[in-house]
Amino acid sequence: MADALQERTEPQVEPMATGGESTRPRRGPVRAVIKSLRPQEWVKNTLVFAGLLFSAKFRDFDAIVDASVTFAAFCMVASAGYLVNDAHDVEEDRQHPTKRFRPIAAGELSIPTAITIAVVLAVVALAGSAVLEGLEVGGLVLAYGVGTTL
Repeated sequence: MADALQERTEPQVEPMATGGESTRPRRGPVRAVIKSLRPQEWVKNTLVFAGLLFSAKFRDFDAIVDASVTFAAFCMVASAGYLVNDAHDVEEDRQHPTKRFRPIAAGELSIPTAITIAVVLAVVALAGSAVLEGLEVGGLVLAYGVGTTL
């Protein structure tokens, strides 16, 4: 009985490929994409809501919608930049002690998939912000995207 309990509680060891790397991804494709988008970095984009507070429009529904659209566009274009950057730096990231665990460097997300997602995010962010909020906001989103990608 004790042997049976011990057998169930011991951690399962993943099969190892040559070079000591795991043969299966740590994350599934959806989790790999979400991780690559770096949603934890979106917090800085909440700054777009500061205008609502300082202009006392935080109760104006239209202003809240405008700020939310802008926030979403900033998040999408920033994530597109992260994907492009990770795809570009994949070889260096694979040699880095912590960056090697990023989904692209770890082989959990392919470079063509990452670039495709980045293009879709950038187009939706730029077109959506320009159509829904005007060319000024679209230009700001473009400038933010160029800045974060560089």
